Amino acid sequence: MKNDKQRRGGCLYKRDKRHFQLLELMVAAFILLICIAPVMRIFTSIYQSQQSIIRENQRDHLAHHVHAEVVERLYKREISIDDIENQLIFLSDPELNEQLKALSYSLEGILTIVQTYKPKGEEYPTMYLGKLLVKIKDILPKSQGAETFYDSYIYIDAGEMGKTSPPSAHSNKGKKG
Repeated sequence: MKNDKQRRGGCLYKRDKRHFQLLELMVAAFILLICIAPVMRIFTSIYQSQQSIIRENQRDHLAHHVHAEVVERLYKREISIDDIENQLIFLSDPELNEQLKALSYSLEGILTIVQTYKPKGEEYPTMYLGKLLVKIKDILPKSQGAETFYDSYIYIDAGEMGKTSPPSAHSNKGKKG
């Protein structure tokens, strides 16, 4: 008489399980790689887009920082109208220069007078419209020296100084603080 296992087609001894061969593992890894490669390309593309947006935001922030510095220096009368009329390039903030170097940028700023306003009966102009042009150059090797230009207009009020003295006396030299 046969026992139950023999009737069901089984055997009394454990079957030897077949192990994966190296070739089968390599084929499976290759198929997996083919499936993952397109997905990884999407992630690298997203990463590169994020990096370019970050760099653009940094440039915008730096341009606004330069604008704020110029307005502050004009308010404190550290920049004379003569300097602006002679189109001098200025940027002497050591903290900003360190920040630019750390972020791999070079920056140039030019402030020019676009328009003047001289009220009737006044000898010298009292109000000026200045244009600030900021050029930020990306000096990272992979950016290939991309340049971004920002321009903004600044209202300059000469105030009481403009009513009593010619433009060359607008600077704060010789003033007591």
